[in-house]
Formats: sequence, structure tokens, C-alpha cells
Amino acid sequence: MTTIRRALCYDEAISKGSRLTRDTSEVSHGPQALWLRNKQQVLQDVRSAKAVLDSLKLEVQKALVSIEDRLNKPSAKHQLELHVSNVMMDVEALIERCHQLTGIFDAWARYDELAAMQVDAAMPAVLEVLEDFDALTDVLTHNKTRSDVLDGIQKHDGFYYDVKMFHIGLVKLDERLWQALEQAVGASDSSDNTNVEASGNTVRQLSTSDALALMKKFESVSSRSDAAFVPQSSDAPGAEDTLDEATDAAGNCKDGQPSIIAAWKGAEKLYFSILRRLLESIREVQAEYNVHKHKPPSLRNVSPVMQHVLWAQQLQRKVQQNKRDLQTLPPGLKNARFFRKVMSMASNTEDTLSEYLSRWYEAWVETVQVTKTGLNATLLAQHPLTLKLSVNFDEGINELIHDAKGFKRNGFPLPQAAQKVLERELELNTYHAALKETMKKYHDSIHHIPLPLRPLLGAAVEDLEHKLEPARSTLTWMSVNIDAFLTSIEAGIANLNVVVHSASRILTKEIEGVLKRVKTSSLIDISSQNTYTLGSGGLETFVRDQCDIIKERSARIAADMRQAEEAVERLVALAPSPYAFHTDENHYERDLKMQLGYLAYQATRGCVAHTLDLLKQRLVAGPTGLFYITRPMFGT
Repeated sequence: MTTIRRALCYDEAISKGSRLTRDTSEVSHGPQALWLRNKQQVLQDVRSAKAVLDSLKLEVQKALVSIEDRLNKPSAKHQLELHVSNVMMDVEALIERCHQLTGIFDAWARYDELAAMQVDAAMPAVLEVLEDFDALTDVLTHNKTRSDVLDGIQKHDGFYYDVKMFHIGLVKLDERLWQALEQAVGASDSSDNTNVEASGNTVRQLSTSDALALMKKFESVSSRSDAAFVPQSSDAPGAEDTLDEATDAAGNCKDGQPSIIAAWKGAEKLYFSILRRLLESIREVQAEYNVHKHKPPSLRNVSPVMQHVLWAQQLQRKVQQNKRDLQTLPPGLKNARFFRKVMSMASNTEDTLSEYLSRWYEAWVETVQVTKTGLNATLLAQHPLTLKLSVNFDEGINELIHDAKGFKRNGFPLPQAAQKVLERELELNTYHAALKETMKKYHDSIHHIPLPLRPLLGAAVEDLEHKLEPARSTLTWMSVNIDAFLTSIEAGIANLNVVVHSASRILTKEIEGVLKRVKTSSLIDISSQNTYTLGSGGLETFVRDQCDIIKERSARIAADMRQAEEAVERLVALAPSPYAFHTDENHYERDLKMQLGYLAYQATRGCVAHTLDLLKQRLVAGPTGLFYITRPMFGT
């Protein structure tokens, strides 16, 4: 009897536990607190409660079996079965209600997660489904006036009917979600780039990776945790026929249990559609490879070798992305023969592209050492026809550097020769730019030497060319004294520029300017307003006046000529003597003095001719009418 009493105490424990749960809920959270809490937390709590009730039911059954074995009187057994039956009815009712709540909150948590994904931009129909789901939950929560759902646990009350209708509507919503997913993935499977109109909504095209990611999102919210979400039987009075017809119409109920597999039965079809897209993508890569493998599309500022490499790597990345997409497919689909075919084609294509890249890389490695020998060339070279000096830099070195950077950036190991050239990139570019600038200055300095002074400054030019001679014979791009060479050439060019500037100033201002002034001057001064009368001493007066002027201006011209001669001497002194050897009989000095002397003779001759022209103009002048334009020099 003690065991019977202990077993019957479960009835009181259940009643106390139910009252405690209801009182705690109403005091701490209000009559509808269960719907306002976090759905995942509620789901965990309900599952925990159901697990406790299942354990309680199991313990009662074990106690009943143990007690029946010890009882001898049939009346005692009947009384025990009666009490245990009452206890089990309450326990099973609570288990049933927890089972219902598990299905509701599991679906609620899934749809909350779907709303948090924000996929409505790609699939506008999802927003409508979420709104309709809110309407379903309103029927269970806001549109009914009831306290906590654990208060009434009768098997066929109004809440039981609402749960049945909730799951019927939920199955339809799942089907609509499936249709939206099928439209989105179907739009991504279309061959054209246009948008697909579906149910009045524009579904934008998705890439293969986006389509797979979207299906993964839906898979994460499409599967429910429990096998059944509604009661195990549907014998509610007055509602059996209606519920069975509705669930059969939804195509998702068997024995009162809606099946989620039926709502998502087309997932495999969509996955095979994505497989076909991946197969077409791989075939496009193969076709492009066969067409352009000998001559890839040209790229600006890229060497032929890197054009092949970059083009092949672009195709390889496409194939690798396709393989990653294949790996994300469900495990069950990977056993399909079609999947193995696509994966095999992707692997073979990737191997072909890898071999293509390997061959081009090996061919480039073989040319590295040959190209590197360009650094052994001299710094300067002389044109065979024009004899002009220019920078002798092999452009293949720049191409080698660019290719080495490209291979290194794409993960290829560099040979030692290429690594050494790459390490000297900054140094080579600096020397190349400095040498080009130095040679430009050199040619500019030679060009700015005035033609009359070139023989005079020939020694300076020869000295500078002598300094450039090592760059034509011994200095290479691998030499370590290029800096000293550049410094020496810069100093020589600077000295030559100083000499050229000073000599040009003396030649133009102090020599040519003076000679030009002498050439345009006149030895006489015949005013157009003065007239001398013949026969009364006018001719003698004219001769006497002009002799005085001629003496004065001849003295001034003689001073100018002496100044020009002194400038010539200063000009000759500016010219550096070759190899520090100086002699007065240097032919370039003699030639320059003879040339400038001839210019002085021409200036003096021009002065006399200009004077005679002025005298002639005054002698032939005469009256032209009432008024004189030019008064005659002699009157009568």
C-alpha cells in the first residue's frame, strides 16, 4: 500500500506543478508572455518540459508494473489502474500540449530567421509570405482572448483546432516559399540576362554562387525539428472531416501530420538545374581555351608571356569557383552520376589549365638567364651612321622585371637570376633615368655652342667625350662605379656650360654687338637743314666741318675696334687648353682671330659705304616744287 500511495502522489505533484507554472507565468510575464519571449528560448523551454514529462510518464509506467507484480487482490489492481489512468491522462495532455507548442515555436523561429536574412530584395514574394505568416500567428495569439496556453489542456478545445489550421496554413506557406525559390533559381538558370516576371514580381537574375547560397539559406529554415507538429490522432468531435479534407488538399498530411518533405520536393530538381549551369560554364571555359590558347586576348602594357598566364589564370579561377560551388551541393547529390561527370570535367579542365600555365612558366624560366645577359651591355652605344651617343639599355630587362612581378604575384617561384634582377629594379631604373637625363644635358650643351666657337671649344668637347669613353667600352649595368661616372660627367657638362655661356655672352654682346654698331655708324654728319653756298667759301666750310667730325668718329670707331679685339683675347683665354698644354700657335685660336678680323674688316667697310651713301643722297637732293622735301646741300 505504501507503493500505491507513492505512485498516487504523482497526481498531486502534477497538479501542483501545473498551478506553479501558471502562477509564475501570470505574475512575471503576463497572460501572453509566452508569445512575447524569444522564440528560440521558448522552444528550448518547451522541449525541456516535454522531456521531463516523458521521463515522468516512463517512471509511472515502471512503478505500475512493479506494483502489479506485488498485488494479489484484483480489486487492488483495479483501483491502482484507475488512479494511474487519471494520472496518465493529465501527463499525456501536457505532453500533447508541449508537442503542439514545439511545432508552433519551431516554425515561428524558422520564419523569424528567414525575415532576418533579408532576402526579399532578391525574392519579393518572400515578404508576402512573411506577412501571411504573421496573420497565422495573430490567430493563435492576438485574435483570441485566453490566458496562458498551459491553462487549458483539453484534447479537443479551440486551441487544438487552431493548431491544426495553423499547420495547414504553414504547409501552404512553405509551398509558396518553395515556389519563390524555384522562380529565383530558375531566373538564374535562364540563358538570357533579362529579368524574369513571376507572379507580378520582378526576380533579378542570380549567379550560380548566389543561387546556391540562397538555397542554403532556405534549407536552414525549411526543416523542422520534430517529426510531428500536431496531435497523433484527429478524432476531435465535429472537426475530423474538415481537418482531414484541408490537410489532404494541402498535399502534406498523412495521419494528421504535415510533411515538410512534400513542400520541398523540388530541391533536387533545382540542384540539377544548377549542375547544368556549372556544366555549361565549364564547357564555355573549354571552348574559350581551345580558341585562344595560341593567341589570347591582348592586354595593355602586358608582355606576351603574361598575356597567356593572366588569361589562363582567369579561366582557372572560373573553374575553381565552379568546383567550390560543386562542393557546396548536398552530400546526397554527390553520389549522382551527373554530379560525378561535372566534377570530372571540372577537374580535367583545371588540370589542363595548370599544365598550360606550367609550360609557359617553364619556357619563361629558360629565357631568364639569356635576358639577364643584357645587363652586361655597356652603358652607352654609338649610332653607326649618325655617330650619336645614346643610352644602351636592353628593354628586355624591363620586360623581365614586369614578368617576374607578375609570376611572383600569382604564386610562382622565381629563379635566382630573375630574383636578382628584381632586387636591382630600383637601382637599374634610377641609373637608367639618370643616364638618360645626363645624355640629354650633354647633347643640349653641344647644341648650344655657337657655330663660330665650335672650333675654339673643340678641346673642351673632346675632353668631355673622353670622360664618356668608359661608358662605351668598360662600364656595364652590373658595374659598381656608375655613380662616380655620372658624377664626373655631370661635373664636365657643368664646366662646359659655364664656358659656353661666358663665350656666348662675349661673342654676342662684346664682339658682334660692337661690330654691328660700327657697321651702321657714319663718319660724317650732314644735317638736312643746312645748305652751303657755292662761290662764297661754302665748299671750304663744308670740308672743314666734316673733317672735324670724321676725326672724332674715327677715334670712337677705333676705340670700339680695340674693345672688340680685347674681347677676342678674353674669348680665346676662356677656351681650355687640351691636356693642360697651351701655345700661342694653336690653330683654333688663329682661325678664330682671322674670322673675327674679317668681320671687323666688313664692319669698317660697311661704315665707309654707309657714309658715302649719305653723302650721295645729300648731293643729288634738289627742289621739288613750292616746298622742299629735302633741302639741297649747295645753293647758288
